[in-house]
Amino acid sequence: MRIGLCFLYLALISSNLAGFPTSNDISDILHALEKIVSFYTSSAGESNLDGLYGLKVVEGVLKELINNSFLFSLLQDDLKQRLKLLLLSCRQPLLVGIKAVEK
Repeated sequence: MRIGLCFLYLALISSNLAGFPTSNDISDILHALEKIVSFYTSSAGESNLDGLYGLKVVEGVLKELINNSFLFSLLQDDLKQRLKLLLLSCRQPLLVGIKAVEK
């Protein structure tokens, strides 16, 4: 449920429908997503298909946000760095989890 709310809020940011949120709002969202990705990293071999799908959605949303040069340019440098690190952090548990599901 919480991950769904994070996706919804990130979608609002990327489409700019709700106006641009504050740096604290974005930082709170990133913190929640960092905790989720950390969980998947620590239990990557035990992930089910639903969890991997959710993590893949996180990866896609982050890519879109980073590739939106206008929106990305509005963020503070520390938030930009956190977004990039979070995107990189998604890759390892996805690779491990997909291999585990294939078995």
